[in-house]
Amino acid sequence: MRWTKPESAIWTWRWLQRGCAPARQGESSFRPRRDYSDRYQEFFQAGVLPLARAVAVAFKSGDGILSDGQLNSVLDSTGIEGWTLFEKQRFLRERGYVWQAEGDTWEPGIPSLMDYMISKTEPEIPDPARHQN
Repeated sequence: MRWTKPESAIWTWRWLQRGCAPARQGESSFRPRRDYSDRYQEFFQAGVLPLARAVAVAFKSGDGILSDGQLNSVLDSTGIEGWTLFEKQRFLRERGYVWQAEGDTWEPGIPSLMDYMISKTEPEIPDPARHQN
């Protein structure tokens, strides 16, 4: 008996997610590891990796939704200089990292991308000299 692969969307997604199956013509050529690496480099070049990590951690530590005030608080706490709050939000929103849901709530764009960013970035180590009296 010859084995044939199931054609379900779940099976296809799992294999594509692992990068194990080539995309057939007409299917997405999305490859998470390569695309996530590209997105990481984009954030790195813009100098906002701490911002990406802080936002991802905030979403992961909560219920997966942030209010406008919570997101703004995280964005303000990252220490990224030369960027307004609006520019930080726009940068994340335009790259699909976050999206604004109804009203004043924000949701993660791609949760697995946030997991990738957390795994590839180090938490900021506080400078002891900064905290001396």
